[in-house]
Amino acid sequence: MKQKLGLVAAFMHDPSVLILDEPTSGLDPLMQKCFIELILQEKKRGKTILMSSHLFDEVERTCERTAIIREGIIVAKERIDELKKTLTKSYIVTLESASDIERIKAGNLHYKLLEDRKVEIQIEEDYQPMLSVLSSCKVVDLNAPKKTLEDIFIKYYSKEDA
Repeated sequence: MKQKLGLVAAFMHDPSVLILDEPTSGLDPLMQKCFIELILQEKKRGKTILMSSHLFDEVERTCERTAIIREGIIVAKERIDELKKTLTKSYIVTLESASDIERIKAGNLHYKLLEDRKVEIQIEEDYQPMLSVLSSCKVVDLNAPKKTLEDIFIKYYSKEDA
């Protein structure tokens, strides 16, 4: 109830700028949905909304730009769609046989074996090497997982980037 009251108080004077810290913390899913709809309406009205949140899905649905802060320093500040472009694309491929896996291994691709006949192939820019190798394989399933804001956050907080 305190969180609902705080949100009502923040919006009731129709401010041109809103600063919200973890605005949906403690709200039930129905109220979270109402909050997101309200934020989207206010954006359409031209409001500036600064929001701090660890709920990546909520940020992706309501914000155009994001800043990622690590140890008190802004390490990324960009449009969310532009940040997503910086991520390596990956494809989950299920193959018919072990011989297809051997073709992947010999194909000079960046891959990770996930299961017996399932690999994750990572692509930086050029799709052609992957397509060439896969054209010689019997592909049972191909999936391209959606890259999320959480993936970007993890990239900036990974040990490699420490």
